[in-house]
Amino acid sequence: MFTAKITIVDRGYLASGQAADLHFSGVVCSLNEPFTVYGSIINYKFDFTPSSEKAGRVVVSAAGMMVTAEGGGTYTIEGMETGKPRIAMSAAVIGHSPVGTRTGVGTVYIDLTPLSGDQCGGGN
Repeated sequence: MFTAKITIVDRGYLASGQAADLHFSGVVCSLNEPFTVYGSIINYKFDFTPSSEKAGRVVVSAAGMMVTAEGGGTYTIEGMETGKPRIAMSAAVIGHSPVGTRTGVGTVYIDLTPLSGDQCGGGN
């Protein structure tokens, strides 16, 4: 008897978007495994931990130019059925600077574009 284990490797997604002056970027190889998206200002880092392929928690951190920020919340994956998937991230973030502290709460969207290459090692 011959048996085989077949693993289907998704090529993954390019994560991109913008909220005010903050630009998002990253490569998401699997929506079932933890992934990170980066922000263009003060080294923002968004660490996503899935609870399923379409939802999970996010932890936000940043530090630079005498400013720090931390927070978190939840996210869902929207639009898979339309071919235009995106991350809908709802979070609260507290920022600290020499002039004070500020809290931001809201939802931002990060677009997911299927990768055309093998950035995730899936091959072509």
